Amino acid sequence: MEKFKKYQSSLGVHDPTIIFHEPNQTYYMYATDTSINGEMKPGILIRKARNLIRWENLHNALSGIPKWVYEYTNPGNLWAPEVVLINGVYRMYYSASMFGTNQSVIGLAEATHPEGPWIDQGLVLSSHPDKSEANAIDANVLYDRHHQLWFVYGSFFSGIHIKKLDEKSGKLLNPNTEGTCIARRSINVEGAIEGPFIYYHKTFDMYYLFTSYDFLGESYNVRVARSKDIKGPYVDTNGHGMFGDIEHPHRNGTKILGSYNLEPEPHWTSIGHNSILDVHNTQYMVAHSRVKHQHYPHFLYLKPLIWLDSGWPVVSLGEFIEYVETKPNNFKGIVFDENSTESMVETDLNIDTTDYKTYRCTLENGDTVIAICGINAKGQAYWGYRREDIA
Repeated sequence: MEKFKKYQSSLGVHDPTIIFHEPNQTYYMYATDTSINGEMKPGILIRKARNLIRWENLHNALSGIPKWVYEYTNPGNLWAPEVVLINGVYRMYYSASMFGTNQSVIGLAEATHPEGPWIDQGLVLSSHPDKSEANAIDANVLYDRHHQLWFVYGSFFSGIHIKKLDEKSGKLLNPNTEGTCIARRSINVEGAIEGPFIYYHKTFDMYYLFTSYDFLGESYNVRVARSKDIKGPYVDTNGHGMFGDIEHPHRNGTKILGSYNLEPEPHWTSIGHNSILDVHNTQYMVAHSRVKHQHYPHFLYLKPLIWLDSGWPVVSLGEFIEYVETKPNNFKGIVFDENSTESMVETDLNIDTTDYKTYRCTLENGDTVIAICGINAKGQAYWGYRREDIA
């Protein structure tokens, strides 16, 4: 366990989101209810940290599963909270579902402080197999460039959808429609698509749609596509849209993160269901992960994003320190092959484009190295470290 001791305080984290509370300079994390040390307490556990590393478990946001949620879905826990600050009020959009079906709901709770008290505000959206092909889980909320508030949701079934939100109430302007579908995979693909998160990058003036593909095991991975319009169409680095087909189930969306085995780090697997933390002019990939051969425990997976000159995001190999100028030679690392459903293993990197960044960073084991990340000629994301920097 020594290699990943840094993450032990985030034991049990699944489908995480992190916010930064300016008044007390503290980070707060919210995640799907999970069993921690054999005990499940539904209600969305609140965790806090000063440094994004040492997390302290506080208390649940809610006293349990709201009665109206239980009556509709009979869930064992609450899922995938999204927490946003709107006009001085924190809003938590949480999900619940009758597992394996789209009999699901997204509810809303509000508070004036990240620690609460949180007051349940009831239903935002529901779905049911007799009424809809959509699945009302995995909410994401954001403003577009014109300050219109949007609601993104969906998992498996009919894909990812987007609708307008009312800023004042936090509820949907039109709750009776599914909204615009912006991404979909065939439901014949195991795990299909879930966990949408859209990030608007002001400099590039683009919307970036992050989603997770495949089953919650070793094949689980994060994809990205982008669009000038928040409602799409979204395309990846190869120009493919986000509507996949059964013949090419892994083609759509640029894979920027997945299970990998890199010498200086633990053997991370099942990385996915991400959100983006935007703080102090840095964007962080916030996701959950497991460690190979210890399948059950899951932890927070947190790394900075690096933005290439082409406008594409890639995940930093380690904690970013500074950009450096160096030749892209003698690097070893990981290429995230979109067609692979297994852990990526280290390989010698062939840098065949100029779409990369070199930088100094600190790895999980404490080593400081010169690293590289970029997009290759096949449109694949990669990262690696200079071979001579690892003893």
